[in-house]
This record gives sequence, C-alpha cells and structure tokens, in this order.
Amino acid sequence: MNPTRLNTESFIKLKQWANKVSFYYFSPVYLVGSALSNDKFRDVDIILCINDEDFNLRYGIAWDKYVNAFQTGNYDDTTWNIALECYKRWKEANKYLGINIDFKIYPKSHFENLNRRYKDCIPLRLDGNIHLK
Repeated sequence: MNPTRLNTESFIKLKQWANKVSFYYFSPVYLVGSALSNDKFRDVDIILCINDEDFNLRYGIAWDKYVNAFQTGNYDDTTWNIALECYKRWKEANKYLGINIDFKIYPKSHFENLNRRYKDCIPLRLDGNIHLK
C-alpha cells in the first residue's frame, strides 16, 4: 500500500533506500511533509531519527548548536560534519531514486516535536527495521 503522493515505483524504491540507510545508522527513517498529503509537493522530506546519545556520540555536539550553525551559516568542523552527512545521503538518494529529496538527521528528542512544523501529516516510517525504536 502506498499512503503517499509518490507514484508506486518511487515509493517502493524509497522504502528500499530507507532500509539501507536505517541499517547503516541503526536508526529509523521517516517520510514527513507535503509528499504525504499534497499532489504538488516540491521535494520529499526524509528524516533519519537517531537517539540523542548516539547523535551526540556520532557528531559530538548538541542539536541546538547545529541548528544555530544552520540558521546563521557559521559552521565549524563539527557542525559541518552533519551537513556533509546530509549532503552525502541527499546525493545518494537523488541518484538512486530519481526524485528530489531533502534529507535531515534529527536526534530523537527533537524529532518528537516535529508535529509543530509538519502540521499537515503524521510522519510515516519507511524502513522495515521494526526492532529499532
């Protein structure tokens, strides 16, 4: 079943790609935003939801520092690593899927507050790795 506005072939490929990403990071992958509810979506918003401890271990920073760097453009080596990681996944997905995605990495505590931003839909888990929470 395809609960999105993507065509079925794109949705199947997106789920396959999400499984690979999920296994790589050992974290769940979600579809959020307008591709769930609007036929004229601009891009496909994908969020990798890493638990807070793993996010801090992997990137060595608090989420708020990264958000500040993103908003101001003042990146340091640590915050730039997250941006580069998102870029790598964006490039990989666009090549594999042939659709425009917007890939983000969120710590779990901030992902849980997403409903304020994506009011038009409930996040859809894409990966089939049900052992991950």
